[in-house]
Amino acid sequence: MIPFDYVTTFRLTGRHGKVLEVEVSVTVEGGFVATAIGYGLEVATTRVEIAWENADDVTIVALNNTMVTARAALETWKKLAPDDPAKANVPLIDLADLPLRLFPTSALVDGIRIRPDYLRIALTDGGTLSANVATPLVNELFERLNVPERVSFRYSIFDSGRGIELQNQPIHNIAGLGTADGSRPFKKLLRPMLCVPRSTIRVHVEERAGRGTLFIVFQGYKLLGEINRGGRA
Repeated sequence: MIPFDYVTTFRLTGRHGKVLEVEVSVTVEGGFVATAIGYGLEVATTRVEIAWENADDVTIVALNNTMVTARAALETWKKLAPDDPAKANVPLIDLADLPLRLFPTSALVDGIRIRPDYLRIALTDGGTLSANVATPLVNELFERLNVPERVSFRYSIFDSGRGIELQNQPIHNIAGLGTADGSRPFKKLLRPMLCVPRSTIRVHVEERAGRGTLFIVFQGYKLLGEINRGGRA
């Protein structure tokens, strides 16, 4: 026998209730024994980069002028050589002036927050947004709420080798598999699940929250040679 994992992937769109289904086939080389099931969500990015190119589209005249001026100051500062004394004069911005138009639409859909590590920079002692933040730092201040550990879905698994569902109804990912950050361990099967050659494992997923590529992995090992029986090992 050799260690082996069968992997199913799903493209989560963030649409609550959307149903996805993937089937993986056990090879003809030999059976597969699953000993555990794990999962994880790969997101494109958690960064929120300010779209300075949208400053011209701000409709409030005074705010438009403020953002266009801030953009010009940032571009001028970036062009300075590292050893230029003027490089020390970092342009500043009032975070309260940042309009939503400068945030990517996808970030607003995901939801945004100030990164915990930057709260002391972004907020004053009174809890209001700081009026004197280095403009080059703004792209580091915010993060999307679409993070791997917040993924939520319901799932069910069908074993074609035995022709049975492994659950009587779909299970929430935390209840059945644990949390994506590993604080609640992934599922170890009480009895290893034997999948015969040429059989399939079908995984049904119903989206709840989260966008990105979801991996559900059957961890175990291959059995070399033909196996003519089903059931659990």
